[in-house]
Amino acid sequence: MSVTAPAICARDGATVPGAAPPFLDTDRGLPPSLPLNRAKTLAKGKTPVQARKLILSTILVMVLALSMSLLPGQAGATVLDTLFTAQEWQNRGDLAAAREAVRSALKQSPEDSFACIRLAQLDAALGNPAEALKGLDAVLASDPDNRLALLWKGHILLGPSPPGDIGQALACYKRLTALDPANGWAVSGQALCLLAKGQDREALALLEKAQNLAGEDGPLHHLLGNTFAQLGLTVNARMELEQALEINSRNLVALTSLGDVYLRLGLDSLALNAWRQAMALAPPPDASGNQARQSLLAALTIQARQASASGNAPETTRLWRTILGYEPGNAEALWNLRNPGEGRGAAPAPRQGAAPAPRQGAAPA
Repeated sequence: MSVTAPAICARDGATVPGAAPPFLDTDRGLPPSLPLNRAKTLAKGKTPVQARKLILSTILVMVLALSMSLLPGQAGATVLDTLFTAQEWQNRGDLAAAREAVRSALKQSPEDSFACIRLAQLDAALGNPAEALKGLDAVLASDPDNRLALLWKGHILLGPSPPGDIGQALACYKRLTALDPANGWAVSGQALCLLAKGQDREALALLEKAQNLAGEDGPLHHLLGNTFAQLGLTVNARMELEQALEINSRNLVALTSLGDVYLRLGLDSLALNAWRQAMALAPPPDASGNQARQSLLAALTIQARQASASGNAPETTRLWRTILGYEPGNAEALWNLRNPGEGRGAAPAPRQGAAPAPRQGAAPA
């Protein structure tokens, strides 16, 4: 399903008609979007370098996920089997074992360009960008128009670790766009480079173009959603993350991020629902499920404090009990339930000589 992206919205503005159908919400009662030249891009208080690090912290992980769809037809049968083994290790989170499997594939076929690129991807993910660039440069030396190598060289050069070079990264993305104008990753890569350089207006125009090119590319929608969220453009973030989840409803990271975006938009019930869904798909201590749990607990705690401050005793009690359902040893919830009406949502500091309040996660007395 091809979806036409709305114009970039002002921070915390709204989408325009024709946006993707929402994943969890049927609400349409938001104000209209504002013109592009009124959109503010860089998150308040963050330098371009800090914003670049925030945005690029997700791009390597998401692009790695694309490699599986590129495997067929890229290598010989024996090499392909070994690369599938590498992908299985990667899916389990063991990048070192995945790298060893790719090295085994290269022993079978040292000139296989796709295997060389896979090795570079894993070197980058393992924190060795210099080695990754060396491998990509070798591929490009024999095939200057290798699109996947150009894409990954751009990603690594733009990454937060040395030897990052925004100018070279931008050159890679521009070269790839010239070879493949409909490549949304190349267009979004150019946008990230321009954001890092402070050229916000030009970057927003490219992000809007990338939205229109994303189509059914779930990871690209996810990247765009995270980018918009980090820039404070929460409605655009919502649309992109919802679209990513329309394509893959089990994307736990996108689901958790969408909950954060809903909360920033004041859609508390949708935020809680998103985090609960993420926890159901990956219960703690799974990393994704635990992140959703922490977000859920933080939001419920705020709601409980607000209910207490307003004097709504039944709602306060309900919320603290709900928190205990997710975290039985929550010290603040235990204190407030034992001392109804005495506080405004936070346990006081212990008196001199008194026993300290229970630690978070400790068993109730």
